[in-house]
Amino acid sequence: MLNDFEVGLIIDSNRNLSIDQISQIREMELVNSRFTITSIEEDYWFVFNIENTSTQSIEQIVGFDEAFMESADLYYRSDSGWHYEQNGVKQPINKRVLKNRCPVFQLTLAAGETKTVFLKIHSKFTGVIGVFIADISEFAKQEQLKIMGYWGYFGASIAILLYNLFLLFFIRERLYLYYIINVFCIIIFTFLYSGFSSYLISDVNLFYDLHVSSSVMGFFLTLFTRELLKPQLHKKWIGTVLNAIAWIYAILSVLILVDISYYQLLVVFAMPSMLFLLFTGIYSLRKKTPLTSFYIVAMGAYLLGLFMIAAVTMGWLPFNSVTRYGFLFGSFIELSVFSLALAYRIRLLQEDKIVYQSELIESEKSIKSKLEKQVALRTEDLVHITKKLKASNEELALQIQEKNNVLDALKESELELKAINDSKDKFFSIIAHDLKSPFNSILGFLDLLMDRYGEYNEKQRLEMLQSIHSGANHTYSLLENLLIWSRTQIGKIEYQPQSVELLPIITETIMLFKQYADEKEISIKVETGQIQNVMADRQMVSTIVRNIISNAIKFTHTGGKIHINSAASHENDRMAVVTIQDSGVGVVPENLEKLFCISNGISTLGTNNEKGTGLGLILCKEFVELHGGEIWAESEVGKGCVIHFTIPLS
Repeated sequence: MLNDFEVGLIIDSNRNLSIDQISQIREMELVNSRFTITSIEEDYWFVFNIENTSTQSIEQIVGFDEAFMESADLYYRSDSGWHYEQNGVKQPINKRVLKNRCPVFQLTLAAGETKTVFLKIHSKFTGVIGVFIADISEFAKQEQLKIMGYWGYFGASIAILLYNLFLLFFIRERLYLYYIINVFCIIIFTFLYSGFSSYLISDVNLFYDLHVSSSVMGFFLTLFTRELLKPQLHKKWIGTVLNAIAWIYAILSVLILVDISYYQLLVVFAMPSMLFLLFTGIYSLRKKTPLTSFYIVAMGAYLLGLFMIAAVTMGWLPFNSVTRYGFLFGSFIELSVFSLALAYRIRLLQEDKIVYQSELIESEKSIKSKLEKQVALRTEDLVHITKKLKASNEELALQIQEKNNVLDALKESELELKAINDSKDKFFSIIAHDLKSPFNSILGFLDLLMDRYGEYNEKQRLEMLQSIHSGANHTYSLLENLLIWSRTQIGKIEYQPQSVELLPIITETIMLFKQYADEKEISIKVETGQIQNVMADRQMVSTIVRNIISNAIKFTHTGGKIHINSAASHENDRMAVVTIQDSGVGVVPENLEKLFCISNGISTLGTNNEKGTGLGLILCKEFVELHGGEIWAESEVGKGCVIHFTIPLS
C-alpha cells in the first residue's frame, strides 16, 4: 500500500468554482490523503505540493487508488498557464494520457522544482478513496500485484461459474440457476469496482446501468437462500420476510436503472438484509436442515467482507490491504463454499435415491408377498369348495339314478353351483385385471421418476405423483371391498344387530366424502324424517351407505345434487326405507338388473374418469339381505339414479 500524507481539502457545494478561484483560497482544511466521500452532490478539491529535492529531473505518478469517480481532473501551473488533464469514468480510456484503470496522472519535475497540484473529483458513489504520489517503478510494481490478484479472482470465479453451468445443464433445478446468476453478478460488480470495466466500456451511462448487478445479486442470493434452506417449511414468517427482501431488491434494481443516485439506498439496505439471510442460516442449523453448515460459512465470510468495507468507511478500521480487499476474499469464499455445497447436494440426492429405491423394492416385495398369501388362502378355500361341490354332484347323480323325484332339487343345486363358479370367476378376474392394472400404472410412473427425474419439471412430477396417488387409492378401495366380500362368502363377517341412530352414520359418511364432493361442487341434502333408530349392524350399514354415496358422487356431474331420505315403509311398518337419489348420468334399463349381481357385474368410469371396483353394490345387496331387507334401483338415463334399501326399525 502507498503511504498516506496530508492534503488541503476544499469542498465546492455548488460545483461552480473555477481553478482560478480555487487557487486564490489560502485557508483550507488539512485532511489525510485517505479520505471518505460522503456526498454525491459536491465537488472535492485536493491541494498539495510535490517537491523534487534531487539534482535531476524526475517522473512522478499522482492520482487516486479507486476507479469509481465520475470525473477526476488534474491542474497545475505551467509556463503557458494552467495545465489541465481529464480522467475518471466519463473519460474513455483511449482519451486518457495514462491508460490505467484508475484516474492517475504523470508529472515531470525539474531538479529542485516544487509544484502545487490541484485534484478535483466528483462521484456518484460514496466511499473511501486515497490520493497518492509514487515513483513510476513503485506504482508499476503495486499495479502489477493488484492486477495479478484481480485476475486470479476473476479466473477462479469464472471456473466456478462454468462448473455450475455444467451442473445446471444436467440437473435443471432452479437452485443452480439462482446460484449461477448470483456468481455472474458478483463477477460483474467486481469488474466495475476494480476499474477494469474502463477497458471495455466507454459509455458512462452503461457503466452506471451495470451497477444494477449489485441489487440483482442480492435478489438471487435471497431466492437461493429460500430454495436451499426452505425455512418457510418451519416458520412461515421467515419465508414471508425473505419474499419481502427479494421484492425490495427487485424494486431497487428498477430504481438504479432509472437513476444511479438510488444506489445509496442499496448500500443502506444491503447489510441488514444480508444479516437476516445469515440469521435464516443459523435458524435452519437448529432445525438440522441439510447443507446449513456450508451456508453459514459462506455467508459469514461474505458478511465479514462487507463489514470491512463499511467499517473503513465509518472510520472504525484502518485502511490496509486486508480491509480494502477483504470483500474479494470473502466473496470468493462465498462462491467456493456454495459451489461445494451444491456439489455435495448432488451426493445427498444420489444417496436419497438409493435409499428410496431400496425402500420401494422392499415395499413391493412385501405387497407381493401379502397378495400371494391372500391368493393362496382364497385358492385353497376355492379348491376345498370345489371338492365339496364335486362330491355333492356325485351324490346327486347317484340319487337321480335312484329317485326321479329329486330332479327338481338337482336342477336347483346345479344353478347354485353355477352362481358359485361365476362368483369364483369374477373374483379371479378382479384379481387378475383390476389389481394388475393399477400396479402396472404405479410401477410405470415410479420407473419414470427414478430413471428420468431431472428431465421433468415440478408440474410434470406433481402430475405423476397425483396419478400414483390416484392408482394407490383405487387399489386400496378395491382390496378393501374384495376383503369384505370374500369374508362374507366364507361366513367370517358376524352379523351383530343393535339399536343404532341412522343420521350419525349418514353424516359421518358425507364428511368422509366431503372433499371429493366439494371438488365436483356437488351439494348433498339429508332428510331423515321421523326415523331415529334402526336395528342393524352399524359397520354393515356404514358400508352400505358409503358405497351408494360414493357411486352417487362418482356418476354425478360437477354442480349436481344428491338427496338422501329415510322414512317408514308403507308396505311393512317394521321396516325403514332409505333412499339415495342423484342427478347424475343414470343407468340404461338393461344394466339395472346387473348392478347387484357379481356374475354380470359392471364397472364404468365416473364423470371425471374415476374408476370403480364393481363390488360396491354387490356388497350392499348381501348386507341388506343379512338384515332381512331389500335393495333396488330406479333410473332414467341423463336424469340420475335412485337407490332404495330397507332395514329393520328399532
